[in-house]
Amino acid sequence: MSEYCIVTYSGRMVDIQNPEPNQISITDIVHSLSKVCRSNGHSDYFYSVLQHLINCVKMGKHFGYDDYVLFELATHDTDEYLLHDLHPVLKKLLPEYKNLETTMKTAIYKKFNFVPMSESMYMRIIKPIDQLILAIEKKHNMKNDSTNIKVPDYPFIDVSERPMIDVRNEYLDMFYDLHKKVSTGGKQRIWM
Repeated sequence: MSEYCIVTYSGRMVDIQNPEPNQISITDIVHSLSKVCRSNGHSDYFYSVLQHLINCVKMGKHFGYDDYVLFELATHDTDEYLLHDLHPVLKKLLPEYKNLETTMKTAIYKKFNFVPMSESMYMRIIKPIDQLILAIEKKHNMKNDSTNIKVPDYPFIDVSERPMIDVRNEYLDMFYDLHKKVSTGGKQRIWM
């Protein structure tokens, strides 16, 4: 057993340097990310990474993206269930962190039989939605953030403090619905 193993909520041992798909569990992901606060807790109230993922999917639907993009939006931060939601400044100071993120995401996508989009497509599609949701989060839940971003309100985006169980249930319903539609069963998804 590696010295880099983390014991999860369900009791699984996950080697964060060499994770195996059979070590990954949606139960562990949802349990953890519903308890991890965005912005390292520097917010006006608790707002979880899981709620952030739900809002990213809602925004993706608003923009008319297909189920494959929506699934990528739903899972783009799932590696944080073990690696935590590090502030971008910290990520810049920890170059090995990017490698751990990539390794963990690869194992998660293998677990769920999903072929992710290329890095360039990710930067063109996922990242802007992620940044838009972040701007909305800052506007409503980080009043002291000095970036002063101007962003319109989207009534379907809920950045309020919500009961953890409600967020978990909403995410799981969304995840299972999308997963059923996009799981490739090992086949290669061709991204255009």
